Amino acid sequence: MKPKPLKKTTVKNYCDQVWAASVKKGFNDKCIVCSRTSYLNAHHLISRKVLKYRWELLNGVALCPDHHNFSVVISAHTAPWALEEFLQANHKTIYNWFVLHRNDVTSDKFNYVDKYFQLEEAYKGLTGDYFNVKRMEKLEDYRCMV
Repeated sequence: MKPKPLKKTTVKNYCDQVWAASVKKGFNDKCIVCSRTSYLNAHHLISRKVLKYRWELLNGVALCPDHHNFSVVISAHTAPWALEEFLQANHKTIYNWFVLHRNDVTSDKFNYVDKYFQLEEAYKGLTGDYFNVKRMEKLEDYRCMV
């Protein structure tokens, strides 16, 4: 019996969730600007519309709501130049990756289920445990049956 087809958007949402959790863990669950720990957001440096980089961990930073949307001093959305300067001064690896890739908006095709498993492995590398074992089992059953 064939498995019920998974919607591409469902698997993309799964990838988004584990990517965001990994980005936050990579910054010790703290805003990179002020070290706030509550209500963190994972912000894409290169737009999430560019699927090639959407789930790259270097394409994300952990930000509190103020530094993600609301601050006029350093904000990913209201003052992106200030965030870029902050990255250049304080997070050179991420800044250098961003500068190298920000103009490359070519698309790559890939298997979203495989991408999810790669993200789970990256999360495990950061935390020592998988993000969602039940979801992994469901996707593994799907992958084996297709």
